[in-house]
Amino acid sequence: LLDDNIDVELTTSQFVGMHRYQFDKSSDKQNVVLNLGFNINRDRPVETYITQRSKDLITGYRFSNGWANVHKVFFAMKFSRPVENMEFFNADQIENNNSASGKKLASVFSFSNIMNEPLLVKVAISSASEEGALSNLATADPYGWDFDHLHLSTQEKWNTELSKIRVISKNDQKKRTFYTSLYHCYIAPFRFSDVDGGFKNYLHENEKAVGYSHYTVLSLWDTFRALKPLLAIMQPELYENIVQSMITQ
Repeated sequence: LLDDNIDVELTTSQFVGMHRYQFDKSSDKQNVVLNLGFNINRDRPVETYITQRSKDLITGYRFSNGWANVHKVFFAMKFSRPVENMEFFNADQIENNNSASGKKLASVFSFSNIMNEPLLVKVAISSASEEGALSNLATADPYGWDFDHLHLSTQEKWNTELSKIRVISKNDQKKRTFYTSLYHCYIAPFRFSDVDGGFKNYLHENEKAVGYSHYTVLSLWDTFRALKPLLAIMQPELYENIVQSMITQ
């Protein structure tokens, strides 16, 4: 972030995103903004909520409409250090100075920068509930706050999947194009059910995927021509989950 000279690094596991922020040495404060009020790609917030569960743990939700008439995302955020100060913006109601609700709520979390240590954040989401987001968040506990370990672990998982196809060529550009395209093929559909199987169905009721993982963004727009056969060959277990998700829906 060039305006404030902040280095931002992002990595992820299957259920948890981890952020690492290195602030400028001259900054006496480290601030993180959580803005639930943005209109994103025709997606408009209608109800938002943020609460501080402990010194380092934040949960809440963002309900919106747009691409979907009813879109519900619950979240959990854990910081590597205790929050020293929290401020709410655009709040319709504030309770006990640690919880707020509103249509376009935002919050700023502040930390001191005395030792100039990087600030890390773990983030998990769920369609089912805040508790579902917390369960997903807990899956990253074995990594602690070791950002590099999590990054390397995920990199190895991607290399395992991409190396299922071996391209032999002296043209590095063509190999790069091929593996980039293969990576793009694996971006969606993506898992919708939580680590415990929970998800919200089309009636906005909590449901559990039993014996399979529920997937979403099941586009059939031309993907049946090449992508679906590729997944059936290269990702048979994933493809069974996709088919079961379609049947469930």
